[in-house]
Amino acid sequence: MKRRVVAVTACPTGIAHTYMAAEALEKAAREKGIEIRVETRGSVGVENALTQADIEAADAVIIAADAKVDTARFAGKPLVEASVGEAIRDAAKLLDRALAAAAARTAEEPGPTTATAARGATTRRGGTPGGVGEERGEGGAAGPGPLKKSQTHR
Repeated sequence: MKRRVVAVTACPTGIAHTYMAAEALEKAAREKGIEIRVETRGSVGVENALTQADIEAADAVIIAADAKVDTARFAGKPLVEASVGEAIRDAAKLLDRALAAAAARTAEEPGPTTATAARGATTRRGGTPGGVGEERGEGGAAGPGPLKKSQTHR
């Protein structure tokens, strides 16, 4: 059975790195015999938009972005997040991590998973990052954090 991955690449300016990351992922996938579809979010907007059928058929998802990408449509899919730079430098490694996450998913019981990967990339199930209402204070500690001028502690 051919392995399938979908990916989204995006960077703040969307001029070069978005497309370089997409090309690197496509080349590495071809070399590994992996079927891949890559949605790019560049200066001209979304190109090669992933369909719901593409997402459903995928074994895993890669988000290679230095800009915000809504991951809600990938809910339930193994998801690897990385920078566009990491995708350009080592796309094969990202593909390996995505497929390893897919293999781990089939071996585990249902439930959300989060694992921090090398270089700040994250592997998790698709969905929204963080918890509902979660706030970060100074130093990244969970909690209400410093008050804004318009707020008071209760």
